Amino acid sequence: MSKKLYFEQGSEECYSLAHHIDNMRLFDYDHLVLFEAKRDTGSGYFFCTFHMEVGEVSEGGCGRMCEGYDPRNKKNGRCRHAGYCYDQTEKRILLKLIEDQVEIFTFEKFKKAVAKQAKFYPMLSKMKEFNEAFLRAAFESNQSPVDCCNSMTEVV
Repeated sequence: MSKKLYFEQGSEECYSLAHHIDNMRLFDYDHLVLFEAKRDTGSGYFFCTFHMEVGEVSEGGCGRMCEGYDPRNKKNGRCRHAGYCYDQTEKRILLKLIEDQVEIFTFEKFKKAVAKQAKFYPMLSKMKEFNEAFLRAAFESNQSPVDCCNSMTEVV
């Protein structure tokens, strides 16, 4: 089973979650917005892990004339360096650095965390449901569940 890959907001390259978390700590980010990557199939492009660049299948750029060509079956055919290209999806996750721990929030987990946190706010603890649009806006603006609850108490 392959690991999921993620694009950083505004980036054309995708990496594993562990890579993003390491960079988050290295560059001292307090949060990071990532988008899940989906394998691009049938587009006619491939990623060469030998040359670290995208190639077009129809150009025949991968074959015997390439110095890195290494057939998977050791005779001919698809090169073992031919990898996949990926597209960014709309599925978003938020990484938050909270007291040296990285919390990973999907929208569903964010909603649950807000509901749990709301118990500590007298005005919010009586609410059965929270406004879905308000929660989504808070999630997409990279607020923490605590910040979201603080914002809701100002509105209520």
